[in-house]
Parts: sequence; C-alpha cells; structure tokens
Amino acid sequence: MLYDENRILNLIKLGPLSVILFSFIITYIVIQNNNMYFENEMEEIRRESVNQKKELIKIQVEQVYDFINSEKNQTTEKLKINIKKRVNEAHSIINSIYKKNQDKNKLEIQKIVKDVLRDMRFNNNRGYFFIYDMSGLNILHPLLPHLEGKNMFNFHDIKGKYIIQESTSIVKTNGEGF
Repeated sequence: MLYDENRILNLIKLGPLSVILFSFIITYIVIQNNNMYFENEMEEIRRESVNQKKELIKIQVEQVYDFINSEKNQTTEKLKINIKKRVNEAHSIINSIYKKNQDKNKLEIQKIVKDVLRDMRFNNNRGYFFIYDMSGLNILHPLLPHLEGKNMFNFHDIKGKYIIQESTSIVKTNGEGF
C-alpha cells in the first residue's frame, strides 16, 4: 500500500504542476492562433484599405483628366471664336482699304494692307496676322519679314506637317477654317 500511497502522493504533487504546464501550453497555442488570425485580419484590412485608396485616387485622377479636357476644349473653342473675330476685323479693314484705294494698283494696296496689319497684335501679343496667297507665296509675316516674297508652299514644320498646303486646302474646300 505504501507504493500506492506514494503514487497518489506523487500524483497530488505533480498533478497540479502538470495541469499548470498543460494550461500554459494550451494558452500559448491559443495566443499564437489568435496572433496569426489577428495578423491575417490586419493584412486583409490593410490590403482592402490600399485598394480602396487606389480606386479613390483613380476616380479623382479621371475626374481631373475629364475636367482638364473639358477646359481645354472650351478654351480651344473660345480661342477659335476670338481668332475668327480678329480675322473678320482684319478682313473688314482690308476691304475698307481696297474700297478707298481702288484707283491704286495691286502692289500699292498690298503695301497699305501690310503696313496696317504688320503691327496689329491680339491674344496678349501672342496673335498676329500673316498673309499667303493660294500658291504659297508669303505676302506678310510680321515675325519673319525675311520670308516675305518667298514661296513657302513646300514648307513643313518640325512635325513634318505642310502647313501652307494644308491651309490652302482648307480654304479651297471650306472657304475658311482652322
């Protein structure tokens, strides 16, 4: 019986210790599982937050892009209207000069027109009048007067566009244009 008593006594002594050790192990496992779950949840929340912010930024960028395009189109239309008014004013001036000077030859009238239009500016001094005939002959260019009298029909800009050819084509087709 002594052996059984010693076993019971050892069991009583070591039993609580085993229970405590077992409790610590279970608690550690539960805490680790909770930490993994918490970290996974945090990562998912972070990912969702980043995706939401990306989507919000994308929407805002698209709105700004649309606004800029709208403003650009409105500005282009306003500029076209303004330029058309200015060209019509210049055309009226040219007609008036022609009517008042019908007794003079073509070159004299052309000189008067050039003298009047050469210094006229609009759009905060960025706009000016230039004149080409339908064959591409430069009659007036206030910024590049050395081109006056030269045929520029085959002139192309740095992008390869034949500006004078395109302009004369627009005039022949539509009578006017941009």
